[in-house]
Amino acid sequence: MDKKNQNFSEKHPRLSMLMGLIILMAMLGVLVLFIRWIFDIIINGIELTLKTVSNLDGVVIVALITGCISLVSVIISSIVGKFVEFKTNRVQYLTQKREDAYAEFINVIYKLNISVKKQEKYPEDEMINDINKFSSKLTLWGSKSVVKKWVKFREICNNPNENKDNLKLAEEIMNEMRKDLGTKKVKQGNLLSFFINDIKNLK
Repeated sequence: MDKKNQNFSEKHPRLSMLMGLIILMAMLGVLVLFIRWIFDIIINGIELTLKTVSNLDGVVIVALITGCISLVSVIISSIVGKFVEFKTNRVQYLTQKREDAYAEFINVIYKLNISVKKQEKYPEDEMINDINKFSSKLTLWGSKSVVKKWVKFREICNNPNENKDNLKLAEEIMNEMRKDLGTKKVKQGNLLSFFINDIKNLK
């Protein structure tokens, strides 16, 4: 390479390295001085505070301590209150979103039940559309447990040999949904009894 096109560091590598080392040491020195200055300010502030406190009357000191404790209590209460408020608002928001999504699943179950009882076919296009609506909403708002059980439900729903297990899984999904919406789970078979008259024979 032509030396005319070389920069300073390429022409004088040792000198460039020495200058870099000097600059680095200077920066470290400035940093040390800055830290020491901050440390001196803190120490002087503490010493001044201790001197001031030692000259105060005992009643005044107690009043200051009480005031500080009250201030800290107010700050902590405010932080805790904001956190609780945030959690409450989050739960309410998720509940509203999940209620709409979970209603889609219940709608599919009831349509299937009606089609069986009336011996009317649940149109495949309509069923696919209903399931897709539920799945799309579940993608965003479904809890981990509901999503997990829904995936398992989809895996076995096309297997006629596992109809009983699928019905039980559908009830488990509904119970998980109830839990997400703030309602207690119910005993196994209670929800299925809404759809199946001889629920005892299913167990």
